[in-house]
Amino acid sequence: MRTVLSYPRLLVLGMCIGAAYVLYQIGMFEWLDGHLHGFGYPGAFAAGLLFSYGFTSPFAIAAFVAMAHDVNPWIAGPLAGIGALLSDLVIFELLRLSAFGREIDRLSATNVISRLHALMHHETVPEFLRRASLWILAVFVVASPVPDELGVALLSATTKISQRAFVVLCFAVNTLGILAIMFMARTLVA
Repeated sequence: MRTVLSYPRLLVLGMCIGAAYVLYQIGMFEWLDGHLHGFGYPGAFAAGLLFSYGFTSPFAIAAFVAMAHDVNPWIAGPLAGIGALLSDLVIFELLRLSAFGREIDRLSATNVISRLHALMHHETVPEFLRRASLWILAVFVVASPVPDELGVALLSATTKISQRAFVVLCFAVNTLGILAIMFMARTLVA
C-alpha cells in the first residue's frame, strides 16, 4: 500500500480511468451526446484537446464514443488529432518542469523498471533493437488511450527528436488512435 501512495498522481490517474468507466456505464455521459450533437466537429476538436492528458483522456474517449454516430470519422478524426497534437506540444515543452515528470523519473528507479532497463541494455541486445523498441513503445502509448505523458516523456527524454518530426508523429498516431476509437464505437455501440 505504501508503494501505491508513493505515486499519488498515477493513483489519481487510475482512479479517473475507473471513474470514467463507471460513469459511462451508468449513463452519466448521455448528456454529452446531446451537447455534442450540435457541436459535432468543434466538439471533436475539443475532445482531442482532452485526449492527450492522463486525467481527461477517459472523458475524451467517452466523448468520441458518444459522437461516433453523429459525425464523419474521416473529418472528426483529423480535427481531434490536431487538438491532441496541441496538447502533446504543451506536454513536450513542459514535461521537464512538471511534478508528473518527476514522478515518472522516480518510477523509473523501481526494481521492475531497473530490471527491464538491464535486460534492454544487455550486451547481447543490439543498439538498433533498443531504439526500435523504444520508438514502438512510444508510438503505441501516444496512439492509445494511455496517457500521452508517458509516450512524450519517452520521446523527449530518450531520443533527439526534432519538434517538426514530433508534430508529424504525434498528429499521425493520435489521429489513428482516435479513428480506431470512433470506428470501434460505430461498430460495437448501437
